[in-house]
Amino acid sequence: MNVGSDAQRIALVTGATRGIGTEIVRGLAKAGLVVHMTGRDGELASSVAATLIQETGATVLGDALELTDAKGAQALVREIQDRHGRLDVLVNNAAAELDEEHGALEADLDDLRTMFEINVIAAWRLIQLVVPAMVANGYGRIVNVTTGLCQFERMADSRREDHYPGHGGYRVTKASLNALTALMGGELREAGVLVNASDPGYCRTDMGAPFAPLSAAEGADVSIYLATLDQDGPTAGWFFQRQSKMW
Repeated sequence: MNVGSDAQRIALVTGATRGIGTEIVRGLAKAGLVVHMTGRDGELASSVAATLIQETGATVLGDALELTDAKGAQALVREIQDRHGRLDVLVNNAAAELDEEHGALEADLDDLRTMFEINVIAAWRLIQLVVPAMVANGYGRIVNVTTGLCQFERMADSRREDHYPGHGGYRVTKASLNALTALMGGELREAGVLVNASDPGYCRTDMGAPFAPLSAAEGADVSIYLATLDQDGPTAGWFFQRQSKMW
C-alpha cells in the first residue's frame, strides 16, 4: 500500500492525558493531523480528547493503553491502521520515573526493571509495530521523548551545576532510549522514516516542578516539530528547542 502525500496524517501519542503529552496532541491536532492519544485510563483519555476536539476542531481520539501489555499495544496499532489505512507518526512520550531520590548506587533494581519495561521496551515494541507500514508507505515520523538528565557529559561530572543528584535508574533508561533512537534512525534512514529524540527541558509538569522555567507547551514544541518534519529533515538526532544537541 502506498498512500499519497496529500492524505491526512495519522498520529499516535502515548502518555497523553496530562502535561507535555496533552500539549503534543494539541499541537499535532492544530497542525491538521488526526491524533490517537493514549493513557492507562481510557475514560480519562477520551475526556481529554473531547476537550481538545472542542478547542481545535480536529479529530482526536482517546485510547486506553497499558504500555507493558504487548497484546494490547498490538491490538491498538492494528485498530488504528485498520480504521485509517495508515499510521504515520508515533510519539513515545509515556514514561515512568520511580527513583528521583536515588543515584545509581542506591537504585532499587525492581524499580529499574519497571522503568526499563515502560521507558525502553514499550517504546521499542511500538516502533516495531508501526514501522512496517511506515516503510511500505515511504513515510514515517518517530519521536522518542527523553531528558537532558541523561546527557553523558552531565552524568559523568557531578561537579557540574546542571548535574543534579538522583534519578539514577531513570537516567540509564532514557540513555538507552537515546541509543535506540540512534540505532533505529540509522536503520531507517533510507526508508523515509525519520527517528529522533526530543528533550522537552525542565517544565512545569507533574514530573517537573512548579518553579521550572518552561511551560508544558514550550516543552512539547520540539516533539511537535520533529513529528512534522519535511522529508529532508534530520534523523537519528537529539533535539532541544528545535536545536540539535550532543548525546
